[in-house]
Amino acid sequence: MSEDDRDRTEEKRKFFNEGMEFDHVLVQLDSRSEGVDVPAHLSQDPALTLKLSHLFQGETTEDEKAITSYLSFSGSYYCCYLPWTAIWGMTSSEGENRVWAEDLPREVMVRVAREKISELGRRFIGRKKSAPDPDSESADSAEDSKQDEPTARKQKPRPQLASVPPVPPAVEAEGDAGETEPTKDSNGETPRKKGAHLKRIK
Repeated sequence: MSEDDRDRTEEKRKFFNEGMEFDHVLVQLDSRSEGVDVPAHLSQDPALTLKLSHLFQGETTEDEKAITSYLSFSGSYYCCYLPWTAIWGMTSSEGENRVWAEDLPREVMVRVAREKISELGRRFIGRKKSAPDPDSESADSAEDSKQDEPTARKQKPRPQLASVPPVPPAVEAEGDAGETEPTKDSNGETPRKKGAHLKRIK
């Protein structure tokens, strides 16, 4: 074991023991690593997370090589052996989290990178949508000012006119209702109407 590996192991042991003084510690490890012993259905997980606590019935111990913990899976206890070299992250019940990047599996690194890129992309797109376009804003302002000019002219006061009664609608003649056709004499001419006779007063 190199000097760097020993230093990381000491950091992991310290974090684990301090966290176990409280409720629990979530241990994240690559179950495919050499020396790991977990139930078969969990043995191929690069990001296996196990909850360890001194409050559980199964005993949990640790030494300079690994953590040994009796954990219950579907009602049956299994003695799990978790080498420090396979552990790449831990989270305490107090919410404190530690990740040792040197021990991260490649699959986890790719997953984390994709999540970070997606998060940055969402932030960038959201910022781009919320930022106003200065060119568009100036164009809108100019358009608004143009639209306001005729409005201002229309608002000039006009002289008040007296109300005029509405003109009744025209009535069209229908058929022979009203006048009768004038009669004609024997020569075919329409006789003239005689003027009214006036009485001369002497």
